Amino acid sequence: MVFKFGKLHVTKGNGDKLLDILLTASKKLKRSLAPTGNLYR
Repeated sequence: MVFKFGKLHVTKGNGDKLLDILLTASKKLKRSLAPTGNLYR
């Protein structure tokens, strides 16, 4: 199985690495989207 995430090509082998990247990315996204998210409520 190969997942495409942006420009990252991920195989099952380095899935753990991707999870770390995803967690970090989602945290950053939540922080950057938090101010705008409040505007839409």
